[in-house]
Amino acid sequence: MKRAEKASESVLVLRVAVEEIEPEIWRTILVPDDYTLAYLHVVLQTVMDWLDYHLHEFEIDGRTYGRPDYDEDAPESLLDERTVTLKEVLTGRTKSFLYSYDFGDEWHVKLTVEDTVSREPQEYYPHCVEGARAAPPDDVGGVGGYEDFLEAIADPAHENHDELLDWIGGEFDPEEFDPEYINIELRKIFRLLD
Repeated sequence: MKRAEKASESVLVLRVAVEEIEPEIWRTILVPDDYTLAYLHVVLQTVMDWLDYHLHEFEIDGRTYGRPDYDEDAPESLLDERTVTLKEVLTGRTKSFLYSYDFGDEWHVKLTVEDTVSREPQEYYPHCVEGARAAPPDDVGGVGGYEDFLEAIADPAHENHDELLDWIGGEFDPEEFDPEYINIELRKIFRLLD
């Protein structure tokens, strides 16, 4: 992964929102603009509490970025996310872009650049500032599968209630959002970078 010799002085304030789900599942994150898209992928997996089991890609200004080495069927036009930084691909006119994860479940996450701020020496990056609701679990079956999952776990009389609770580990609260947990996980992963 590409990393600048000296840490960037600029940090992007990104709003991250899972598309097609109501009420909205969202996060606001602070990410240095010298991070590669590959690093951003790790940040997104962490703030959504996903497990990185599946392929992903970014769509920015008509270009697609991902990991060509992970996908033998990747088109030749797929650019390597490890070779470009956020400040290189997010030009002044680019305010939003798309992150897609799990091409079976088809999670589409819209990222919007809300601001660019100066790096604070006492702050650690990346950092999750705020958000709402738990992200859908990996392999739940996309938007429709997630809706069915929530319906089943909320109703003890549902035929799949016990099976799905076992599958998810006993409990799942769709309203839960714990930024402290997310930030601890981000620090574990990124502590060697800054």
